[in-house]
Amino acid sequence: MGIYEKDIDISIKTIDKVDVLLITGKSIDKVTNKEYSINYRFQVKADQLKEVKYDCNAGLLYVDLQYKEPEKHSVSISKR
Repeated sequence: MGIYEKDIDISIKTIDKVDVLLITGKSIDKVTNKEYSINYRFQVKADQLKEVKYDCNAGLLYVDLQYKEPEKHSVSISKR
C-alpha cells in the first residue's frame, strides 16, 4: 500500500528564505484504516527552474526538474 497519485501534492515554496520543492501526500487504506503519508523537501534554486514535471507509474513517483539555460556572456577579445 502506498500513496495514491491523486493524493500527492508537489509545489515549490520559500521556507526560511530557502526555496524548496515539497512533495506531500496522505492516503488511508480503506481495508485496514491505516494512514500512509509522505513529506519530502528538496532545496532548489526556484529562479533557475524552467519547469517541473512528474509522473506516477507502478507506485513510483518520478520528478524531473528542468533548469533554464545559463546565460552565456560574450566578451570581445582583440589585440591592441
